[in-house]
Amino acid sequence: MGNVIAIAVPFLPVVFYLLLSLIGVGLERKHEQQLDRREAQVAGFLLLDLDHVPGTIAQSGELVSGNVVMGTGYLKQFTASLRTIVGGEVKGYQRVLDRARREAQLRMIEHAKSQGAHAIVNVRFDTSNIGGVKPFSEVFCYGTMVR
Repeated sequence: MGNVIAIAVPFLPVVFYLLLSLIGVGLERKHEQQLDRREAQVAGFLLLDLDHVPGTIAQSGELVSGNVVMGTGYLKQFTASLRTIVGGEVKGYQRVLDRARREAQLRMIEHAKSQGAHAIVNVRFDTSNIGGVKPFSEVFCYGTMVR
């Protein structure tokens, strides 16, 4: 019995790490499903990168924004560090940034809708990195809501 424990103990961190990674993947999928539902609810809302809605005159405009800060799991960081050796796309980080962009945009739209807006014009995104060893990415989405 003592030999089995002595053999199993070194593998406990690996098992724990894999278990947490599976939980992280599940949470990512759940967030993506939530984003899909929320995007379907605001599907008809008008977003433009132009500075006005063509053919209309806005009654009022006001700055509206949404932002989110997202981090990556250790497994993604590890695979990304391996990718830097050989180069190429880091798809794990792309998924995180895609979710962050969608979340920031949805927060902006939901805020604008709650204020009675029918469109957001001049929509822009800014992205910045926060942190060093454990990087986080902030995505800031902003525009001018019009009523």
